[in-house]
Amino acid sequence: MKLIHAKIRWILQGKDGASTIAQTFLARFIFMALTIVTGMITARYLGPEGRGELAAMSLWPQLLAFMATLGLTNSLIYNFKRYPEQKSELFGTALILGSLLGTAASIVGFFCIPVWLAKSPEIVIQVARWFVLTAVLDMLHGIACAALEAEEQFGFANQIRYITSPLLSLITLWILIQFNIINPVNFIIAGIIPKVILVLWVLVHACRQIQPKFIRLSASFRNLFRYGLRSYGLDLLGTLASKIDQIFIVGVLAAYEVGIYNAALNLASVIAMLQISAGSILFPKASARPVNEVVEMTAKTARVTLVLTIVGGATVVLLGPQVLELLYGNEFVAAAPIFRLLVGYTILLGTTQILMQPFMALDRPEMATLLQALGLGLNVVMFVLWVPTYGVYGVVYALLISGVFRLVAVMVSYPIVLKSRSPNLIPGRADFVRIYHLVMTGTSS
Repeated sequence: MKLIHAKIRWILQGKDGASTIAQTFLARFIFMALTIVTGMITARYLGPEGRGELAAMSLWPQLLAFMATLGLTNSLIYNFKRYPEQKSELFGTALILGSLLGTAASIVGFFCIPVWLAKSPEIVIQVARWFVLTAVLDMLHGIACAALEAEEQFGFANQIRYITSPLLSLITLWILIQFNIINPVNFIIAGIIPKVILVLWVLVHACRQIQPKFIRLSASFRNLFRYGLRSYGLDLLGTLASKIDQIFIVGVLAAYEVGIYNAALNLASVIAMLQISAGSILFPKASARPVNEVVEMTAKTARVTLVLTIVGGATVVLLGPQVLELLYGNEFVAAAPIFRLLVGYTILLGTTQILMQPFMALDRPEMATLLQALGLGLNVVMFVLWVPTYGVYGVVYALLISGVFRLVAVMVSYPIVLKSRSPNLIPGRADFVRIYHLVMTGTSS
């Protein structure tokens, strides 16, 4: 009991890099568990076709908000670290910019969605159009969470983003079931109120902690845009890279195939939780440090998380069909081969995401942007060539090939751009000792 208590206390305190990663991983694990439960219920009540329609309607607000950031969230983190005396002004300026950009994204989505979802039922198109107007809420939520992460308040940001949000979705789903009115449209409509509450909660907390000031706006604009516009390409391309498969399939494939693919993707995404958690912590921790120190931090993080992720991935690959049937029902067992391939892709993606963080932390965001652009371009070309012939498998094959390409490209870029050796991804004895301490004793040493 003392050991368990010590582990819990170590994680909750988040005093070092390893405990912060563990804290974020735990929050993401709870998030994925709640998401899987929500997905399991919607899959059993809606079936593959209803699940596909739900994906088509719910995709757009967060996607367009992320696409419209102009690098604001990453720039906020970087500038908080570089100009700590200007935090209040930077945060106030970011809130103004976020409100304007989020509103613009909502308007663009409202008029463009009917074109992209032309093959969908009219009710799906109309609900998606009105729901996209909440993109401004997603934008402000992202800015507030970025400010809290820059202040290294990962605990609250994790609680809001990864626990409270899916928990409210699950409660909404339970209410719909109790009144026997569950369908894709009602689920979207009912989710708006919890979304508003969540965004207001995180905004109020962030404003209390940082106390935004709306003065010296021009200087804050310059600082935010100087870094933000250079990193915006990475924000935009990163968002497109993570969503391009879903954007493409909702406009091209039938709702049944979209539902099958979504179930496989959501389950496979569980595997990348640890790597994504480590990547989100690494950028704030590594910013403004010497090159060799940043690269060494990155290499250690990549090796440890890669070992743990491969072990977890191999386990779920073996149990894929059984897990899909247990969670989603017999109709979704057909997603098992897709799921196995997507596990490999998520491991590649998570490793690459960690390895890109030094370019952000060392003020070279344009290089990370270029790498994302090359991978995304390769994805789009292969989608166009393969999806009409191979359907959903064409999407998966394209993702795997582009994932390998991105990993190789980022490794090659270290000596060229950072004048440093590429991180060694082969784990050694020290890494396995570190893993043992993390798992068994709750310490990073």
